[in-house]
Amino acid sequence: MKENRKTAKRLLLVNWSCFQNVIIRLGSSTLFTGVNGTGKTTILDAMSYLITANTQFNKAADDNARNVTAYIHGDRKTNGSDRYLRPGNVTSYIAMEFYDPLISDYHVIAVCMESRSESDRAVSQWIIREKCRLEDFNFSFVKDGKLTVTSKNNLTFKNVPLKSADFFGREKAIPQLTRQLGIRTSDYRKYKEKLLKMMAFDPERNVDKFLQTSVFAEAEVKSLDRLREQRKLYDQAKQMFANIQERKNLLEEIEQKTCDYEKILRNYNVRELMFRYQFINQYKEQISQLQVSFQNNQIKLQELEEKKNETEEKLSEMRKRLSEVENKNHSITETLDKLEQDKINLKKQIEQLETELAELKQLQASLKIILPKMSDYFEIPEENKAVLQNISETDFPSDEKISTFIDFSNRIKNQRDLFIEENGRIKTKLDEVNFQITEVQKRIKNLESNIRQFPSEAEEAEEAKRIIQNEFNRRGIKTQVRLFAELVESLNDESWRKAIETFLGNKRYGIIVDDEYCREALSILNEKNIYRASVILTDKIPDTEIENNSASSVLNITNKGARRYANYLLNGIFLCQNLDELHEHPKGGITKDGMICKSYSAGKMQIHKTSLCLGNNVVKIQLEQAKKEFETLSSEKSKYEKEIQDRNQLKTLIDNVEWNAERYNFNSAKEISEKNKSFGKLAVQIDELKNSPEMLVAAKEYELAKTNLENADSESKSIERKLGSVENEIANIERQIKENAENSDKAETEYKEISEKHPELISEMKEEYERACKQRNSLTIISQKYLQNLTNDVENAKRKMEEKQREYNQLSEIDASNYGVEFIPFYRDRYRDVANVKIDEAKNKVEKQSEKLRDVFLHDFVAELNEKIISAKDEIAAINAELKRIPFGRDIYQFKMEEKPDRAVFFTICKNLELYSETPDLFTERTVSDEKLADDVQSFLNKILDTEQEEDYSDYRNYFTYDMTIRSHIGEEESEMDLSKKQGSASGGEKQTPYFIVLAASLMQFYPKDVCCARIAFIDEAFSALSKERIEQMVKFLEDNNFQVFYAAPPEKINSIGQHIENTVSLYTQGKYTKPVEGTWH
Repeated sequence: MKENRKTAKRLLLVNWSCFQNVIIRLGSSTLFTGVNGTGKTTILDAMSYLITANTQFNKAADDNARNVTAYIHGDRKTNGSDRYLRPGNVTSYIAMEFYDPLISDYHVIAVCMESRSESDRAVSQWIIREKCRLEDFNFSFVKDGKLTVTSKNNLTFKNVPLKSADFFGREKAIPQLTRQLGIRTSDYRKYKEKLLKMMAFDPERNVDKFLQTSVFAEAEVKSLDRLREQRKLYDQAKQMFANIQERKNLLEEIEQKTCDYEKILRNYNVRELMFRYQFINQYKEQISQLQVSFQNNQIKLQELEEKKNETEEKLSEMRKRLSEVENKNHSITETLDKLEQDKINLKKQIEQLETELAELKQLQASLKIILPKMSDYFEIPEENKAVLQNISETDFPSDEKISTFIDFSNRIKNQRDLFIEENGRIKTKLDEVNFQITEVQKRIKNLESNIRQFPSEAEEAEEAKRIIQNEFNRRGIKTQVRLFAELVESLNDESWRKAIETFLGNKRYGIIVDDEYCREALSILNEKNIYRASVILTDKIPDTEIENNSASSVLNITNKGARRYANYLLNGIFLCQNLDELHEHPKGGITKDGMICKSYSAGKMQIHKTSLCLGNNVVKIQLEQAKKEFETLSSEKSKYEKEIQDRNQLKTLIDNVEWNAERYNFNSAKEISEKNKSFGKLAVQIDELKNSPEMLVAAKEYELAKTNLENADSESKSIERKLGSVENEIANIERQIKENAENSDKAETEYKEISEKHPELISEMKEEYERACKQRNSLTIISQKYLQNLTNDVENAKRKMEEKQREYNQLSEIDASNYGVEFIPFYRDRYRDVANVKIDEAKNKVEKQSEKLRDVFLHDFVAELNEKIISAKDEIAAINAELKRIPFGRDIYQFKMEEKPDRAVFFTICKNLELYSETPDLFTERTVSDEKLADDVQSFLNKILDTEQEEDYSDYRNYFTYDMTIRSHIGEEESEMDLSKKQGSASGGEKQTPYFIVLAASLMQFYPKDVCCARIAFIDEAFSALSKERIEQMVKFLEDNNFQVFYAAPPEKINSIGQHIENTVSLYTQGKYTKPVEGTWH
């Protein structure tokens, strides 16, 4: 026995499987033999459990149900009531007695195992005592042929009860066992695995697999759970991004269907307006035609009245003739005729003067209305006013009236021309205001549908955005093109909005794409010759923090590129509450009311002229702004219309007056007075003459004159009847005109009701209607059937829109009733939020989680694997050093481990980690100069996380191929061969020998040469394929390296193994239990 080995001398088994109470003497090497089922492996399991606390019992026995509880209850794996040798409460012991040559004394290691029932898991407690023998403990005793096993609480050492502090649980026992046995290891688990691998030796595998699994311990990768967790979070982030992308795509479809619906609805509204408008024109046209007929009948009436006048004149002549006949005295008659003629002429003169006076009075009435109104436009002397206001009276001489009227008429004609000129100028303004009102009404309509409006100066940018997006789609680039304004989510202080938006100006319409596509967008800008639009090169803008109290701090932005751009533009613009603060920031500052300092220059911005467009809530602000603008424009329109109306009324008053002085007899009043006096005298003279006797002679001819008179009267009545017919026709036309006017008024009312709902469409409708009328030469353009078809189109478009809305509700798990036209603003809000905020938030989260995943992968997973690989390499170096020291016959074995080619990326990553170990992120600008490496890293990470065989990548042993080099010396000749190449021609023994040597060498690392320690090894089913010569060599090899080996083999192997081993223990069954027979083989 060598002096640097603690040697196990005896083994105690109490209530362990089929062993009831036995002590077995152990030699420097011991062979346990017996037929199957006698407990060879059970003994090896007991010793391995005692010194390693191992519960993964010997795999060579091919019994997966072995465990401590089953062992101590004596589970025989039968189905009867006698399955367990020891049912119920049981206490068991395993103990080994070691001899330590350094102190020339013994020590004992024992384990007490207790279980209350077969289903109760056994509790194990270890005892370690120096300078003692097995007999110093009262593990059990036999009295009257009955075995009594001492419970843990009653166990004594040298007749002194043991305290609870004398027992160790599994975790505390392991370091105590290591120290007591003198085993060198900081990782007891590795030692245990090496020991058990040698026990469960299975040579029926290829060299690579054997060396991989037998030499190296299986090691848990602790970071794998973190990697899985990060991958789970990454997948969740990706899934969230995919979900949001799906919602975005669906919202885009909703927006498209909504736009289709609004377009079709708009077309319907235009046509409905046109449908109502055409009836107004129809009625007006019919009225116009009736008025022509009315005028024709008026002319007929006038002609009949003229004939009637002629008939009356003829009738008058007949009466005159009657009078002449009655007058026998020609001279009397002639005199009377002359007087009568003078009377008639005088009457006509008076009538003419009365007409002239009536015209003058009408002029006077008009002047009384016009004079006060004209006083606002030019000065009129009071004396002139007096003349003009009494121009039909006799208060002023005729000459004064004429001169005053001529002067006034000249001045009022000039003023009329000025009215026309001024109205033309105001009409131009009114047309512009009407155009602006139409545009504002369109904006209000869109804003009420929750469509964000950009000012006209953004049109080029929007068109450029559309072109770039279409070109990206054509090239298969899956990204969104947006304006900077669309990416500003909100302002955290609205009071700064006007100042900031005015300062930004057209920079709000800069085109933003993802950083990786900036160069692509730039080329499209150039190729498509897009002018007056800018692509923001966000990939070149450095990352900066938001400056406190800067204009940038007011804007809430998720998109990374837009955030950098905002910081670049606004970080240097400070928010100043007053001019004093502004004066302190000459390089950059603004105030709420629009004062600005930039580059030491100050000025005032016209913030009231700025059209606001930042933020998702801007639609509400734009709507308020548009409504205020509409009110202002409407007020301006009313003012212009009133001015034009007032001037037109005055112009009408002026136009209704004849301003030619020659048309008036300004002396008519005086002349009428004089003529009336003459007319009275003449009437007296005629009456006197008619009553004279001479007139009686004419009576005889009366009858003849009467007949003529009756004929004339008959003709007059005929004309009267014709007049009645024409008058009836005129009345009928007037009735039809009235009916058409009423229908026109009704159509006007219906049209007005619709037009008030859609004022923005009126101008467009009228232009289109005029074109259609000219093309078709008809006032009727829209039929009721055509309008009904359009109604169906609107309903179909609405249904398609609602289908997509309901699809979104189902996808997003929101209220299923949230669909319909009234929810259009809701979905537009959702779209803006998702497309301009949520999608960027999700993308940022994916990128952030991707970085975390890579960080865990590189600095945890890869680093941990690399650490284990370094440890494995160190272990191989130690094994090879041992193998060099202990040749096997003429052969020297060396372990060979080479990196697998398909793991090259992993080893490249490891080299980078070692090179930049001080860098917190492998993917820094200086380390990722090789894009292929970054791609390979990502690809390798995906392989690890996507494979179903996770251990392919998480087990560090799978990163190498393994072999052994056999260097043989025959005389002076030396040959070398890899074991894998020799396998095909080698015998079973030749295959097993190197395996045993490697296992022994790997185990020797834990048994230092210069330390006195236990050097235990277990070999189950020992040397099954070795020849006697090889067995002798192997036993000698193990003994030469000071191993205390415990072998287990069936009886048929005794002849080949037993003669080389110091001690043999034969096991046989006696009743329920197994008995050992000790002896030395000779």
